[in-house]
Amino acid sequence: MLNNAIQLYKEHNTNLFHSDKFYTKQDIDNTFLQSGTIFNSIEDGISILDGDFNIQNVNFTMQTWYSHKKRICGEKCYAVYHDRSSPCAGCPIIRALKEGTASRDIISYRNEEKNVSGWHDLQAFPVLDKGRIVGVVEYVKDITCEVDLYAKISSIENDMIHIREQNQLLKLYLQQKESEKEDIRKNISENVKKYIKPVLKQMKDSLSEKPMESGMVSLVESLFENIVKPHWDGATDLNDFTSREIQIMTLVKNGATTKDIAAELCLSAKTVDFHRANIRQKFGLTQGKDNLRAYLLSRPFNFSEA
Repeated sequence: MLNNAIQLYKEHNTNLFHSDKFYTKQDIDNTFLQSGTIFNSIEDGISILDGDFNIQNVNFTMQTWYSHKKRICGEKCYAVYHDRSSPCAGCPIIRALKEGTASRDIISYRNEEKNVSGWHDLQAFPVLDKGRIVGVVEYVKDITCEVDLYAKISSIENDMIHIREQNQLLKLYLQQKESEKEDIRKNISENVKKYIKPVLKQMKDSLSEKPMESGMVSLVESLFENIVKPHWDGATDLNDFTSREIQIMTLVKNGATTKDIAAELCLSAKTVDFHRANIRQKFGLTQGKDNLRAYLLSRPFNFSEA
């Protein structure tokens, strides 16, 4: 996680480092040493080192950070800043002195108890005198807060990746369940159309001359469809309606009232209203809001062929 945070910091702060930057001996004398006020007003730490890692000068920030040291100037940078007896492996200062080009690294710093307590963005720029490398200007920026922030960002990104993975698994699970439900609906729909409806139709045909008994069969058919409807194919077409419902829809479309339909089919008004309610439900129409006749007139149903 910490390595990710440091890498994020580097990627988002590339503009803070100029790899081709260097100083001349004259720059050091004129810019830093003679302009002490400017030198000491810079909030980042600045150290001027010679070619042997000896600290020649530091600004006020470095003096504050290392105020617990008895002496800074004249001492080796690795001894003062890192309590070492030799240069740190891979130190940007070594590369700047050896290669004559600017170098950068993110390094940890320790408190008086020798525990890592923060992070520095350390940049080393070579100092040239007539083309010869004579020292290094070391910029040190405390980025502990930034690294902590990027560590939190990295943690959040990892959490988001985990959440996306979990969401994908949940999506696949729901798709699988929906597919299973669809298979069940199709199976129920096919069985109803294949086994139940033919029996009910045969019963109604055999009782066609007995209106009361035929009406009871239609009522049973409607009740049965209301029970199984939530579990079968949701497509609404004329195959979803009983023959009695189709009769009533035909009459409603032609302008017949409930009283007219009851008289025409020898049914009670209550039975007609029951069938009308089932028809509205199958079409998904809202009682008191959607007009059944207007809906039927707007649909290209051919009831004569049903």
